Amino acid sequence: MTYTMPMDLTAKIIWYCTPVDVEEGDVILKRGDTSTDLYIITRGKFRVYDDSRNEDFLLAMLERGSVFGEMAFLDGLPRSATIEACTAGSLLRLGEQEFNRMTIKAPETSVKFLRALSGIVCRRLRVMNDALAGVAFSSGPMSPEEEQELLDTIRAMHHSVKVELTDE
Repeated sequence: MTYTMPMDLTAKIIWYCTPVDVEEGDVILKRGDTSTDLYIITRGKFRVYDDSRNEDFLLAMLERGSVFGEMAFLDGLPRSATIEACTAGSLLRLGEQEFNRMTIKAPETSVKFLRALSGIVCRRLRVMNDALAGVAFSSGPMSPEEEQELLDTIRAMHHSVKVELTDE
């Protein structure tokens, strides 16, 4: 199972994407932003984190083939995390206009793209559901050890997302 965009599909949609070069430390997306572009990493390493609680909680590390920005791309809501380049890299950016053009000129590719994107989102949701079910079915208040185990589970979940996203 992989959370990356299939290479053959990426090769088909590249014609509709805008290449973007980034430097180490560049913030590509910021939590709360209202942009809706989606990105596919072609080179470099990127850190996904949530800093909404005054600390940088690492959600994932992404590499070549990984997709980010898919949630806002699909639902139009503000960004749920911040993405920062850990190294210099390059991305393919797909915005609404480009996607609409692809839908008109290559409808089969658009459908395959949406199915692949839906698969990525669904696999991530399944991992989250499993983690939440583990918490929901525990009984009583949590001890400090159980709280630590929950944090470790969440970190493991995020690590598994990272592994799936980077196809390690």
